[in-house]
Amino acid sequence: MRPPLGLDEYMRAWLATAKHAAAPHAQPFGLGRGVLLGLPGELNAVYAACSNKEMRYVGSTTRGVATRLAEHFRSPERADWDELWVIGLRDGISPYEVRLAEERVGRVLKPSENLRLPGR
Repeated sequence: MRPPLGLDEYMRAWLATAKHAAAPHAQPFGLGRGVLLGLPGELNAVYAACSNKEMRYVGSTTRGVATRLAEHFRSPERADWDELWVIGLRDGISPYEVRLAEERVGRVLKPSENLRLPGR
């Protein structure tokens, strides 16, 4: 089991996104049965999902975190995520740069549920 994601690991992951990162959201966002209230509004983002304090999944989006999570929650194995950490990325970067940031975060956090290393 992966150790819980905390502020120190979040900041290491945020730093790994290098020049593409927006200001950090140095707090987890609670997810209750698919409720997506209060999530950051950046369209470009990398997110890390946890369940029972275990680092489970790293993904990215160019359409906003709430939009992407709504798609994930259609799958039963994703429905038990209870905490989300979000690394917002700057506007105007390419989809390739978003995927590159996802790959870098995945290498730092080493999620347990990704079928492959996040990224390109």
